Amino acid sequence: MSSPRPRRRSALAAGLLALATAGATLALTPAAAEAAVLPNNFKSVGYMPSWSGDVNTVQYGKLTHINYAFVLPNNDGSLRPVENPGKLSSLVSLGHSSNVKVSIAIGGWNDGNDSAFEALAVNAGSRGAFVTNVVNCCRLRYSRGPVRFD
Repeated sequence: MSSPRPRRRSALAAGLLALATAGATLALTPAAAEAAVLPNNFKSVGYMPSWSGDVNTVQYGKLTHINYAFVLPNNDGSLRPVENPGKLSSLVSLGHSSNVKVSIAIGGWNDGNDSAFEALAVNAGSRGAFVTNVVNCCRLRYSRGPVRFD
């Protein structure tokens, strides 16, 4: 007949290991309302594409910035409508509540077609319109934050 003492020790050791693991996990997991704090002022940047992904599954605590992709320019300096503006609005709300900066990315891959940027760049009126439209789109209507040009 075996003694119950070794079983108790094993159970106690397993319990202490589980408690230590849980404590370490909690200590390493940032609070939901805080952006990641990285050494040397580094940034942790993610992209949220307008065409896929769910803003509720973003790990905001691991990011300092999120870029919403993409807003595309037209030849005359105007901007195409923001795709999925409700998603952008939710991203801004959730990001800001976690102290994560949200930017709009203008440009992007666009299948390698830079013709709109090229056309607006050669005309002073189109360049001025572009600047005005970028400011209106981002500061006044959507993210109230910075813009990233891709």
